[in-house]
Amino acid sequence: MQEEKDEDARITGLDELPREILSAARDVGAGEEASRAGTFLQLDESAVFARVSELFEGKLEIMGMREALEKYGWLGEKYFRRLIGGDGDFMDGYFLRIMPGANVELPLQAIMFISKPGLKQRVRNLVIAEKGANARVITGCTLSTNAAQHFGVTEFFVEEGATLNFTMIHSWREDTKVRPVSAALVEDDATFVSNYICMRPARDLKMYPRAICRGRNSRANFNNLLYVTGDSSLDVGSMVKLEGANSKGEIISRTVAMGRSKVIVRGRLVGDNPKSRAHLECRGILQGDAKINAIPELVANSEGAELSHEAAVGKIAEKEIVYLMSRGLSRDEATSAIVRGFLDTSIMGLPKKLDEEIKGIVETTLGKL
Repeated sequence: MQEEKDEDARITGLDELPREILSAARDVGAGEEASRAGTFLQLDESAVFARVSELFEGKLEIMGMREALEKYGWLGEKYFRRLIGGDGDFMDGYFLRIMPGANVELPLQAIMFISKPGLKQRVRNLVIAEKGANARVITGCTLSTNAAQHFGVTEFFVEEGATLNFTMIHSWREDTKVRPVSAALVEDDATFVSNYICMRPARDLKMYPRAICRGRNSRANFNNLLYVTGDSSLDVGSMVKLEGANSKGEIISRTVAMGRSKVIVRGRLVGDNPKSRAHLECRGILQGDAKINAIPELVANSEGAELSHEAAVGKIAEKEIVYLMSRGLSRDEATSAIVRGFLDTSIMGLPKKLDEEIKGIVETTLGKL
């Protein structure tokens, strides 16, 4: 049954949000509107806010997914559900479109928030970076309630010569079930970068985003930073399919598993073109009774494809802890410092200012745990 949009729930600015919601949104990357090229907010079932900064009007569009499908009939024919099918209903979601040749210096932001206990939030999102566009997107998913579930489907189209850097930050509770599904199509001379940060894990999270590098000189990178605690179970993977000549891919994962948590980290590289190159790297730190299972997979379907991987999982070296303790830190402080250094946001290829912002979010979140 289709959800009815609650027009009365719409707001005219993020400062109208209740303090609890605004604080949680800040923890997953929500910034002041003046520091963003555009902002989208979904609260439970419906989009309640979407605005493009005056500086970038005519360069991009932001709106709810239902509104976009009503406005543009060609979306359903050319983009929507092209990469990820399914005919089920959904509770809105965001539509982000970066116009041809637009260089959007400030990041766009999209926030998905759950406030209703027991809600199963189902969303469909679509991001299009048109020919020659350049943009960065930050999405944050979080909640202020219990026993919720989040099911998000996102399709990315990175067209000829475009660059799209997409950073997703999750902050959940231990009774939450989360199932993000995403796919990207990368055309000639285009680059897609997907960064995933999870500092407060759900009890049960599974995700396996994939990118298809179809174009010549196309490139896709997946970077994951995971801090997993308690009884959480995470199954996080990425897949890059290299079809175009000189296409390149990279998957890098950094995982810290604490307590009794269980983490599966998957990576799959598929070389379909003889002139394709890709590398997979997985590193993990274990503490307590936690478990990490790293599963790299390399599939060369064409002679000449070059695929490589490396993985390392283990406890923090005692000599590193002892060294920091000799500098005046307690054992806990030394362990915390090592974890912070390990979860390094520099692997994400963000501009300096945005990297500092994301690094601050990681530091603040770890400090609260």
